[in-house]
Amino acid sequence: MAASNNQGTKAIEYGKQAFDAGAMRPNDLLIMSQLYYQQKDCKAAGIWGDRAIAAFKEQGMPPKEVLYQIKLQCAADASQTTAEISALYDLVRLTNKTSYWNNLLRLERQDERDDHNTLMIYRLMFDTQFHAGGYRLYRDGTVARRCGTAGRSANGFGKADEHFRCAQG
Repeated sequence: MAASNNQGTKAIEYGKQAFDAGAMRPNDLLIMSQLYYQQKDCKAAGIWGDRAIAAFKEQGMPPKEVLYQIKLQCAADASQTTAEISALYDLVRLTNKTSYWNNLLRLERQDERDDHNTLMIYRLMFDTQFHAGGYRLYRDGTVARRCGTAGRSANGFGKADEHFRCAQG
């Protein structure tokens, strides 16, 4: 009730009491994370967000997207690129939304990474089951040219692990 009446401080106190009593459900923990975020306390928002994520997973439910969005925004506000990448990785795994992919790839590529790191980006894409039709063919052809196996690029490699053999060997 206090949370809906813009009484964040009171709502946080009630939430702490409920947590101490063991009476919080995953959505209650999510609300606590949001309340702390609204109070501009990213550290506490992250702690409560992690609790909410764990609670959702314990109940066999996927965590809510907003929990990772809070982590992403807090990391961006603090200029913590590594934390941004971590949050985006989780968001991509959870939602597979193009906007998260674009942000993740932009952050990964901003430092002009060498070919090995670019190939690791492609592994990330494979690990999170990202498939974008024509992009896959372009990617296969690009990797094949870099590895000196351009003749195979017309059909793609077929297996993602082959993309990385040339980078490791």
